[in-house]
Amino acid sequence: MCPMQGLLLMLACCILLGQTGGQQSAAAPAPIYQSFTPGSLNGSLNSAARIQGSSQGSSVQWSASIPPQGESASSAARPSQSQNLCTQPGSTSLPWGILAIKADQGSTLPPRTDHVMVCMVSTGVLASSPLFSQNNWSGCPREDPSDPGGCALTWSSPTDNQGVFRPRATYAAAVMAAKPGIVPGVQGVIPNGTDFYVIPADVSTGTIDPSSKALGGKSRIRAYSVCEGRLRGLQAQESGNNPPRPPWRMVVFVDVAATGHAAPIGTSVMQITEADWFQTATGFREGGQPPDVLVVAPAGDNASSMAFPAAFKQVLAVGACNCQGAPVKGYAGTKGRPDILAPGKSVVVPNIQQSGSVSGTKVWEGSSAAAAYVAGAAARLWSAYSKCNANEIRQALVAGQSKDSSIPPRLDLQQATQHLSSIGCGKQ
Repeated sequence: MCPMQGLLLMLACCILLGQTGGQQSAAAPAPIYQSFTPGSLNGSLNSAARIQGSSQGSSVQWSASIPPQGESASSAARPSQSQNLCTQPGSTSLPWGILAIKADQGSTLPPRTDHVMVCMVSTGVLASSPLFSQNNWSGCPREDPSDPGGCALTWSSPTDNQGVFRPRATYAAAVMAAKPGIVPGVQGVIPNGTDFYVIPADVSTGTIDPSSKALGGKSRIRAYSVCEGRLRGLQAQESGNNPPRPPWRMVVFVDVAATGHAAPIGTSVMQITEADWFQTATGFREGGQPPDVLVVAPAGDNASSMAFPAAFKQVLAVGACNCQGAPVKGYAGTKGRPDILAPGKSVVVPNIQQSGSVSGTKVWEGSSAAAAYVAGAAARLWSAYSKCNANEIRQALVAGQSKDSSIPPRLDLQQATQHLSSIGCGKQ
């Protein structure tokens, strides 16, 4: 039985039936940016909502604040109120991004998520690394010749089926949920782990199957639908639990910065476009059930155009900023701005080798790194505030204020928490 709801998703389920089961297993500036208006999530592209913005000449300082009295932040780990995060040593302290978004020891949010799944549409990931031992991992099963509805690439390894080494998803997973103390200078936004579901894809297009044999062909809509199929399956497994537990919710990290729309999927009788999927999957569901899917994607690294799928207004478009809190070079002169900025410059990640070993650290930069910060923060926040819906979590994430009105809000978990408390949607 297909667990998806709604006519469009029922079609997607029929196309993708049988591929949602999981197997357990041991950068830079952004373009034409959108503005998000709460309550205006129905529609396709948000070109009409984009606003002109420039960050040229900005000198905004992003210093970490002193934790409120009674919080357990280490004075050695968190800099003083006047100390610039750019001076933080990268090899012996917490990553500057963790301090900047207030996800360090001073955070009041639980260090592990509960009933929030992060679906990663990216490359395969080194799930067996000790860096990720605290996470629960599963992913899209391998495609079978007799059932071409699965994923052609291996989800649990950064080396794909053709022997090409693609460590990008491992970097993103480290930003989101790397275990502290394994690699100096590397720690995730969710230090005690989360539930990951991996959809191995071509990150330039979102394609999960290079063959046209699979129904849905090369469209990245198939990747989204696999994510949602997994979510609905988890929800169906726990329906009727007594006592009831928080419902499963999903943050979709789409590590794709494509140049255009995805091809529709379906038949000649009925097709699903990318806009259809976002409108249906992120909106209110049958029976008035609140939105339970939040999609996060990099706004892209081309200053002249908005990347896809971030161009859709239902997607939280993320741009990169530096340790001073200013957009990275290249944002000035774009036709709009991102929904939110997050650390995307000098982001320290594990230097993964093709052998599976880790050789120190390296720097990963760009809007994909920034989007990984936002996806991890969204999952951690939503886990703590399980009665809030996806729209409310999104509104909370963009609640951070910039000192310069031309600069988008910066990711700030402390302000996001305060926002959710003020609007009355609360903890389970």
